[in-house]
Amino acid sequence: MVIHKTSHARYDLWYHIVWSTKYRKKVFKTPLTKQKVHTILRTIANHYDMEIGEVNCLSDHVHLSVSAPPRIAPARIVQILKSTSNKLLFKEFPWLRHLYWGGEI
Repeated sequence: MVIHKTSHARYDLWYHIVWSTKYRKKVFKTPLTKQKVHTILRTIANHYDMEIGEVNCLSDHVHLSVSAPPRIAPARIVQILKSTSNKLLFKEFPWLRHLYWGGEI
């Protein structure tokens, strides 16, 4: 347990976030896609001053624990992670366009 510090606060906030794929399609079956999801989420979190504790990527949903400063609301954390990872996954795996023609995983 590490207590993080900002100029006005000390915190150790951890959120457990779970989201599923649209229509519960089993997109994350292969180890390559699971590993890429881990890498993408960790990259996004580092960019936004967040910390990813654990990521568990199952075939149709993702579990993760994330720590963020109090200035970032939990809803904003989810918004950042889902929207940015969605764009990067479509860029990395073009075959997703055939499953999700609307542009949302």
